[in-house]
Parts: sequence; C-alpha cells; structure tokens
Amino acid sequence: MRLLLRWVLASVALLITIHIVPGIEPSGSALGVFAATAALALLNVLALPALVILHIVTLPLSCLTLGLWTFVLTFLVNVLVFQFVGALGWGFEVHSFLPAAGGAIVMSVLTTVLTGLFNTGRARS
Repeated sequence: MRLLLRWVLASVALLITIHIVPGIEPSGSALGVFAATAALALLNVLALPALVILHIVTLPLSCLTLGLWTFVLTFLVNVLVFQFVGALGWGFEVHSFLPAAGGAIVMSVLTTVLTGLFNTGRARS
C-alpha cells in the first residue's frame, strides 16, 4: 500500500513539474504520466550500480572536491534519466538539457516534500 501511495505522489510531483518547468510539455494521456513515473523509478534503480562504480572510480576526484563531484555525478545521471524518459513521450516531452535539469530538481524536491507530508518514507527498523 505504501509503495502505491509513493507512486501516486511521485506521479503528482511529475504532473506539477510538467506544468511548472518551461521546456517540458505534456504529451499523451494522464495514464502516460503514471507510466513515465514508473519508467523514471525503474531507470533510476537500474542506473544505481553504474553510479556506484562511477563513484568508486572517481573517488580521488570526489576527495579533492570535498564530495562536490559525487553530487554533480548523481545530478547528471538523474538529468539524463529524466531526459531519456521524456524522449519516450510517455506523459511529457523535454526539449533540451536545461529543462531536463530543472525538471529533475523540481521533481526531486516535490517528491521529497510530498512523501514527507504524507509520511510515506521508508519504514524505520
């Protein structure tokens, strides 16, 4: 039940993002937004092992930049995933890199706020 609520909240965050960020336009049906949200989640999960390997390989650079490189690398992967899902045309289309960057930031913030408001975070043990 909690997973379904998180999916709905992420879909709402994506709908808000589509309407707030210029350069991101709705396409397809409202059901496409749910599919796009699922695709975003799936691709983020699939990108995680590659991201971990990249973090390990670039660990010296991350140490030199006091962790800023880790933030930049994670941000770039999220933007690329957002842009890729936008290229699929399921619920939204992204016109260029900057709207994808803005969309990734806005969606991350909105999802964090909504899951915090509805207390759907990860269960604590």
